[in-house]
Amino acid sequence: MLPLSFASSGVMSGDGSIADGSSVNYLTSMSAGYTAWTILYATPDTFTAFASTTSRSSGRSIRCVNKGSNQETVVSTCAANSICYNSNGGSGSMDNQSVTAAETPADTSAMLTAPSFTRTGYAFAGWSTSSTGYGTTYGPNETVTVDDLSGAGFQLYAHWIKSSGTMQEFTATQCTAMAEHEVIALTDNRDGNTYSVAKLKDGNCWMTSNLALNLADFAGENPAKGYLTTENTDLSASRTDLIEVASTGGGNQSIKRWNAENSRYTVMDQYGLLVDWYGATADSGTASMTEENASDSLCPRRWTLPTDSENGSYDNLLVGNYIPYFAVGSVGSWRIRKAPLGFVYGGYVRRDNAMIGQTVNGNYWTSHSGSSGSAAMRLAFDGGTIKNDEYDKTYQLEIRCVYSNQ
Repeated sequence: MLPLSFASSGVMSGDGSIADGSSVNYLTSMSAGYTAWTILYATPDTFTAFASTTSRSSGRSIRCVNKGSNQETVVSTCAANSICYNSNGGSGSMDNQSVTAAETPADTSAMLTAPSFTRTGYAFAGWSTSSTGYGTTYGPNETVTVDDLSGAGFQLYAHWIKSSGTMQEFTATQCTAMAEHEVIALTDNRDGNTYSVAKLKDGNCWMTSNLALNLADFAGENPAKGYLTTENTDLSASRTDLIEVASTGGGNQSIKRWNAENSRYTVMDQYGLLVDWYGATADSGTASMTEENASDSLCPRRWTLPTDSENGSYDNLLVGNYIPYFAVGSVGSWRIRKAPLGFVYGGYVRRDNAMIGQTVNGNYWTSHSGSSGSAAMRLAFDGGTIKNDEYDKTYQLEIRCVYSNQ
């Protein structure tokens, strides 16, 4: 049946006659002495995929495979008591991660390190146990239990997916056609960053990696990558007045907002853009706004910030789908740090530019202002809790965008 559509071809003997014509037989490249390996054998009543030997002189069918540029086998070695990260065709470097063995070595657990690798035109889609991507795939910050590492370490490979289009041109028809938990890669045409996108259980398509837009690229009289406009960004009006960028120390930057105040942000290799709520909502969110959704965001055109509770919200996505319920102390974040959701511990940045909580908690803005003008709703999680609560609008948090398909 489709999509494999293997044909019944039988076996050709040395004299040219065909036997067992209702069976399916395909050869591999593997040799075994005077015989060859048949990887697939089937009859109309049975299907058995296995490796068995056959005479080299018997004729059988052939299928060919193109591994593709991101499916090449990469061989790596990993030192004992370590988790090792291979870029698998990407750029950049990451240190090996030391692992302390548990009293029972096979029960050793560790939280994986979010990637600092990049690959032009590809999205990072998790850590894989195979360089071809066909092994077990883990989220970028997932907590895993590993086997005894006293003899050899745990080798992981960046799993890359090639971009299939732009985020700005992605359509509801395409989202609808995706299978649940199918992951694709889409490129933001504003800066060329490519993101993993998954169809999740709420029926919507979500970014499963953090927005990494560098606002400095869109600032000044002649922006390096143009202005943020209604053609490329989730805006009700084009923005051509981002005119000042200045260092504020601690690796942070400030950018002049459209109401002449400063919106602070930080771009981090492993966690993307962290920005205050005013910047995240492209200044459509104000200090006087309470209990309502801001109209605009820094998301690509046709994508939005998650809302507070309705369709396209973290509540609607997670409650009953990936976690039992939202309640302080109810459940740790291990469920949403797994693939395909892949949330990461990017922490936050305070008003004094201190970077807090990287590797121990995650914080993601919604478009919804809180009950007071000084706070907005966020998704927050750590090892013990997942919650949706109000947070200071001036703190810098992470961003995920959603394509609402309903």
